[in-house]
Amino acid sequence: MDSLRVLSCLPRQAAVVVDVGSGAGLPGIPMAIGRADCSVVLLEPKARRVAFLELAAQQLGLANVRVVHGRAEESGILADVAVARALAQPRAAWEICHPLLVPQGFVLYFSGRSWRTGGSASLGEVSVVAEICVDRLFPWQGPIVKMMRQLTPRA
Repeated sequence: MDSLRVLSCLPRQAAVVVDVGSGAGLPGIPMAIGRADCSVVLLEPKARRVAFLELAAQQLGLANVRVVHGRAEESGILADVAVARALAQPRAAWEICHPLLVPQGFVLYFSGRSWRTGGSASLGEVSVVAEICVDRLFPWQGPIVKMMRQLTPRA
């Protein structure tokens, strides 16, 4: 259920989504099942986890999943959306994910429960706008936060 909360934050049209630091495939695999029209890249630096992700995608018959073994900064991936769950603090997650995005792309960040107490303060320093996309469902969850480049008005 936690992974599926992100579905309502994805673009309505087909998109390329990268699950950065996919680990055991959460939320990437449930996203791929819930949005078969999206291409989901599971990006994972640890070989043992990559082997599991490849097996899981194959066994589940997920034709829309591609598993990539590597680190974000070396991957060469270009996506519409990057998803960060248990990756890093908000600003660090943005720094890791934003190079993977097309210019209009955004990061969906699974935040902790303390998000409302200033989780976005450091993002303003790097011209990033953050807004809650989906609030928490259970007391142990934080909201899913959409992070985007701040658009500068034209003169």
